Amino acid sequence: MAKNTMIPNAATANVIMPVSTKYTINIGKWIKGDNVDKAIRKLESVAKKETALPIVRFKKDTSHKRGISAGRYPLKTVMHVIKALKLVKSNAKHKSLDDSKLVINEFMPNMVFSQRQRAKHDRGRLTSLKIGVRVEEK
Repeated sequence: MAKNTMIPNAATANVIMPVSTKYTINIGKWIKGDNVDKAIRKLESVAKKETALPIVRFKKDTSHKRGISAGRYPLKTVMHVIKALKLVKSNAKHKSLDDSKLVINEFMPNMVFSQRQRAKHDRGRLTSLKIGVRVEEK
């Protein structure tokens, strides 16, 4: 008999987004373990270009920013991750969890597909990620 893996005080969201893999991995490392509201504030400050996203993986040829070693401002990825965090927050509210106590437990970016474009001479790729976010009430 299979063991029940449902966590009663957790909410999840799985969203497919057309974003960069390397920036999404770095965002996940940066916000994992934070409160959801704090993570949204951190990402909004990156979107306003007040603080840079620290790049800890895939940081070759990345310039230094003030206060951190290597950083960037990936606006498109940040805006999609903010949408995913707001979605998981609304899912938690629907499960009647206290949204002020939600902590990001898991942040999993996974490749969905890589499809070649149809143009004859265009060698670009279209990539999409499935971002899974799990929060728990602490």
